[in-house]
This record gives sequence, structure tokens and C-alpha cells, in this order.
Amino acid sequence: MVEQRPSGWYDDPQDDDNLRYWDGVMWTEHVASKRSQYQPGPISEPAAGASADQWAAYQQQQGYAGQRPPGRRTGGVEAGTGSDVRLAGWWRRVGAMIVDTLLVGLVSLPITLPRISSSSDAIDAWFTQVMAAAEAGTTAPLVPESIVADLAFVGLVQTVVYIALEVFLLSRWGVTPGRRLTGIRVRPVGVDEPVPLAVGLRRTIVKTISNLLSGVPLLSSVSFMFQMADYLWPLPDKGNQSLHDKVGGTEVVRGKALSAAARHAQQGPGQH
Repeated sequence: MVEQRPSGWYDDPQDDDNLRYWDGVMWTEHVASKRSQYQPGPISEPAAGASADQWAAYQQQQGYAGQRPPGRRTGGVEAGTGSDVRLAGWWRRVGAMIVDTLLVGLVSLPITLPRISSSSDAIDAWFTQVMAAAEAGTTAPLVPESIVADLAFVGLVQTVVYIALEVFLLSRWGVTPGRRLTGIRVRPVGVDEPVPLAVGLRRTIVKTISNLLSGVPLLSSVSFMFQMADYLWPLPDKGNQSLHDKVGGTEVVRGKALSAAARHAQQGPGQH
């Protein structure tokens, strides 16, 4: 039976000496040592409904600076590393994705343009046949295999370029051009640091699964429905996480890209 509890830091079920982050659905890879992060002090844990200042004082005393109290995420604001961090809204994420998709199309153009040009005449001829069939009331011709192959090639190239850029940029600064423009960034849950390469790759593959499987007849339909659910998942989710965020243990927050100094200086509670 799936555990029902708010997202936050809890005792690690695999190691009593650690804390592990629960994203609201499953345990993530983010862990923190109780010995290094928690030292008993004279301040007791604030009661439910306590102010943000009381929680901040408690965290400072207990060595939890930079961590969110277990399950505490309200009003789209969380206790982030060093200051409160707002979760990114859905429309900002959509805007960033549109910008990044357009940029990937431009970056891919040197590779895809020859195939696009070679198929333009075939597309025009097929479209003319479709219009003629519509006027005559006959069955429209199927899309020629050459056009299907060219479109599949273009889509695959753009997807590979997207994955490469996404994984690299998130591992360096936590942002892509689209996210920089809309003022959002991706980070491991509760930790102000770039996304590790392995996590970014897993996250991005889940995000683009529909594109990768578009040429597989049965799986393409299933993956398309999954991708639509993935895009819409942040709307009802308390942590504004998509499915690929949950798989990667990441979240999208408001804020600028991490500077070089911040990337080296900031260390979150979960070392992975």
C-alpha cells in the first residue's frame, strides 16, 4: 500500500542514521546524515502553525539551515537554501518549454535542413493529391513513406539535441535559455545546487519519452498519453512537480541561474 504523507525529510527506512526525502509519492535518492545535520539544542520544535521566523530559528539551532521541516510546504513557498524559494508556476514552465523547443529547432537546423528541403517537393505533391481527392470525393492518398521517414529523422535529431542541451545546462546552471527568460530553475528537491548529470538524463528521457517512441506503432500512443499527463501533472500536484520531476527527485523554483561561486559554495543536505 502506498504511504500517504506530505513531502519532506523523514527517517531513512534503509539507514537509521540518515534522513531521506519523501516527494509525496516515493522515496528519493536525496539523503542527509542525522549526525552531521542534527544536533540537539535547547529550542524545542515549534508547534503546528508556528511562524516562518520561529521555524527559521529552530532550523538554525538544530543545524537544519537550508532544509524544510518534514512535510512543510505551504502557499507555494518553501524554506530553501538560505532564503524562502517560490515554486515555479505552470505557465512559466510552459513558456520556458516553448522557447527552448524553438531554440532547439534552430540549433538542429544545419542537420535537419537538407532533409526538410528534400522532402518539401514530395509534401507539396502529396498535399495536391489530397486536395484533388477531397474535391472528387474520393479517398485521400496515404502519406508517402519518404515523407514519414524524413519527419521521423528531423524529430529524432531535435530530440537528441534537446536532451543533450537540457542535461548539460541543468548540470551547470540549473537553467536553459527558456527558463532563464521566464525566471525559473531546476534543482534537486530542497537543495540549491545544479542537477547531477545522471539525474538530469533520467529526468529528461522521461520528459521526452513520447518523442523517442514516436516511431513505434503501439508504444507511441501510450507514450503520448503519458507525456500529456506529465505536462499537466504539476497543476494538481502540491509540490508543482511533473512526473519527470518525481522520477528525478527534482523541483522547479523561481530564481536565477546558479553562479559559479554558488555552485562551488552551496552544499545541500543530500550528497549524491
